[in-house]
Amino acid sequence: MHIALISGSMKTNGGESTRIAGVIAKQLAPKHQTTLVEAKDIPLWDESMWGQDGKTVKTWAPISEKLQTADAFIILAPEYNGTAPAALKNFFHCLSSKETAHKPALLIGVSAGQNGSYPIAELRATAAKNNKLVFIPDHLIIRDAEKVFTENHDSTYIKDRLTYSLDVLTQYATAMKPLREIDIPDAYKFGM
Repeated sequence: MHIALISGSMKTNGGESTRIAGVIAKQLAPKHQTTLVEAKDIPLWDESMWGQDGKTVKTWAPISEKLQTADAFIILAPEYNGTAPAALKNFFHCLSSKETAHKPALLIGVSAGQNGSYPIAELRATAAKNNKLVFIPDHLIIRDAEKVFTENHDSTYIKDRLTYSLDVLTQYATAMKPLREIDIPDAYKFGM
């Protein structure tokens, strides 16, 4: 199974979201192929995404091809001033149903402090509107992110929750695969 990990960090070094994506990729590695996409590397959406010539569509094309082969997604959403970061929102603007339609996604909020819930709520409300991505009911919030998954921190609870959530995600991906093999018309591309 191919799982795409999306790090929503806007930091040059990818921040804690990218580090945690690496931890998750290692956990998935024995059984699954993974791809990491960093939202900060995607140029701002422009009209080229609607078929005109431009920078974004050219940069997006190879990313889109990778995402089309994914069976499931893990979205790591760091909290920036109580919201999902602009780079992650831009990523969702670039997505279309050809990359994500009828594929499950696990949302993971990442916070340096004790927050992290607002990006989850924000993404559940708006991020899947036009691309038909299916957020599974479970989500994770990793608080005090710089401490979690380090040698000096007991991350047993979050590791157990992560293992459970990854299992649920892969079960959804397996169950939804036959749905993706059906030729479902994409008559209403822009939600309601």
